[in-house]
Amino acid sequence: MDNNYDSIITGSGKLLLQPRTTDQVSEILKYCNFRCLAVVPQGGNTGLVGGSVPVFDEVVVSLSAMSKIISFDKVSGILVCEAGCILENIISFLDSEGFIMPLDLGAKGSCQIGGNVSTNAGGLRLLQHGSLHGNVLGIEAVLADGTVLDMLKTLRKDNTGYDLKHLFIGSEGSLGIVTKVSILTPPKLSSVNVVFLACKDYSSCQKLLQEARRKFGEILSAFEFLDNNAMNLESRCDIVWALVPNVKWGRPHTENCFPDVRLLIWKVTPMRPNRTTYKHTDASGKPYLGLVPG
Repeated sequence: MDNNYDSIITGSGKLLLQPRTTDQVSEILKYCNFRCLAVVPQGGNTGLVGGSVPVFDEVVVSLSAMSKIISFDKVSGILVCEAGCILENIISFLDSEGFIMPLDLGAKGSCQIGGNVSTNAGGLRLLQHGSLHGNVLGIEAVLADGTVLDMLKTLRKDNTGYDLKHLFIGSEGSLGIVTKVSILTPPKLSSVNVVFLACKDYSSCQKLLQEARRKFGEILSAFEFLDNNAMNLESRCDIVWALVPNVKWGRPHTENCFPDVRLLIWKVTPMRPNRTTYKHTDASGKPYLGLVPG
């Protein structure tokens, strides 16, 4: 409660409340507003900037007990859920229904959708699906005085009145606490392919991105950049990397397993549909890492 994700920032809160309904959130904020008590909304507490950590003796309101998936429409792909739903649980649910979440993060096993919306989290799929401003169709939020704003629309095309939800997306709890979310989810593709390439400099990475967007268009879902420092850090730490779900890394037990990235040669060998073995060699042709999706 008093620490952020990496325990670097520590607060001094003395009271943690875990409401289970929107009405309970409303009553808490109404009481705190009347008594002039400061409040800190808290989701999965995975942020690295300390936004969900109490600075003094604020009342911490955690949404972790509000974790229900309310409804899902397979025709429109619209999901309605409570703000305390863990992102990975939503992803697993949608996967079983043949859909994907337009948001994916490294902290998906702990972060909550309410916190994602409140911080306007970008994630790995922003390149293809855009930000949450474009995917969130509606929200329910509770203001500081306990007033409940029901903006939980489930229409993709809705031009009636002010679109107030955008004020809450990225507001980090400063305007109110998000309690429910409706979000548009795209259908899951039949297959996903991952390519890991080596570029000689940052300018080459930019040119590669331009060419990939030109060739692949809308089917390009993600483009990530990894420099020498990150590769060397991985070689010195006990980190297991995962680029996509179900990707397994085999790491060699050597101290300096990653040479200069500019010396790497990446060979891609197709095995069968939807499954590829990535064989990596150094400049001498010696293999040292295996990556197998599936």
